[in-house]
Amino acid sequence: MIAPPQTYLLSFTAGSALPVEMTTVAEEIISGKSWSEIEVMVLKRNLLRKPKLATSRREFQEIRKRIEALSTEELDSLLKATKSDREGIILLSMLRVYPILRQFFNEVVLENLSMIRREFSRTDLEQFFRRKRIEHPELDQLAETTLAKVRQVILRIFAETGVIESSRKWVIQKPLWTTTLIKYFKENEKSLFTFASI
Repeated sequence: MIAPPQTYLLSFTAGSALPVEMTTVAEEIISGKSWSEIEVMVLKRNLLRKPKLATSRREFQEIRKRIEALSTEELDSLLKATKSDREGIILLSMLRVYPILRQFFNEVVLENLSMIRREFSRTDLEQFFRRKRIEHPELDQLAETTLAKVRQVILRIFAETGVIESSRKWVIQKPLWTTTLIKYFKENEKSLFTFASI
């Protein structure tokens, strides 16, 4: 019997890619602070510099998931990286944490590149979500406004990590990652290596 697909984790809508905030928290982890110590800094000292406590709490929860998806080597590289490499490492963490992002990357971004199309269309977007609503009934339980936000934040994440030109212009960008990061992806994350190679 085939197991049903895992329910999507959609909590990334709390704050898109959060590159600055993720780097801020990563610096504290690398310096040796525990998660409980950092949480105090976030909630009591406003480490993430947010106007509302609830926003800090939500974003911290997502950042923790993403950082915990990275190895110590990857986390250390995040802090030493160029802007483009930092985007690549943040993208790596998000593909690991959120299956819908990985599937969108593989089925829309890489699929278009494999057909020598450097831009995807609204039809591509709609077809992707139509398929996923069949495979994942929980998407059908969302209000249309919530589903629209999921789409919007997915596009924003890929714009913020350098995959597409912007959340409104879906031209797929050639990544400016260093050869060191591309080599690392070749050995550890084939989909990102493929993205850099096409």
